[in-house]
Amino acid sequence: MSEVPFTLTIEGMHCGNCVRRVKTALEAVDGVTVGAVEVGRATGSLDPEETTTQALADAVTRVGFKAAVEDTGP
Repeated sequence: MSEVPFTLTIEGMHCGNCVRRVKTALEAVDGVTVGAVEVGRATGSLDPEETTTQALADAVTRVGFKAAVEDTGP
């Protein structure tokens, strides 16, 4: 199956260290390719056979931030 793009809105990020923490957390999730992480936002793609956007949000929550999946509708 092909990869699906994702965009997360992330609350509580303020600095470069926050960006590194979020990027590291997302990269640790199997089936994820991180595109970019900046203060307040992360983008990339995921393999829906290996993970979900909820798993990404949960990974971000575990490192101390609040994440929501942006609607990337058609």
